[in-house]
Amino acid sequence: MREEEADRLAKAFRKLAETLEKHPEKLDFLLEERTIQSPKPRELFDPFKILNEEGEEGLKKRIDRMSVAQLKRLIQENRLDSSGLSNKWRDRKRLADLALQRLRNRHVHGDVFSESSKVRTDTEESKDAAKP
Repeated sequence: MREEEADRLAKAFRKLAETLEKHPEKLDFLLEERTIQSPKPRELFDPFKILNEEGEEGLKKRIDRMSVAQLKRLIQENRLDSSGLSNKWRDRKRLADLALQRLRNRHVHGDVFSESSKVRTDTEESKDAAKP
């Protein structure tokens, strides 16, 4: 270790010692063992799976049982509020309504392309009528 580094290290330890003399409670903070917290489980549940299996009523029942913190987490994990305004909201009903509306919109998004929801146009109907 070079002399400059040793001097800087000694100065840092002196400053640390002075600080601990003035504020002994900080020593406990320095000495306490910390554990690495595991990340939160990803999702509370898969809202799209619930929509497919139980329909909108099943999803509404699930959302109605959720707390404000859980609703915020659901909204955040599923990226239902790109503006982030819902982070400031504290009204459970408002958060639940937002989650339901956005999940419903995403669930039906693209239905226009599925076989079961194709709408026949007037020209298609007239072509079918003209066939023998």
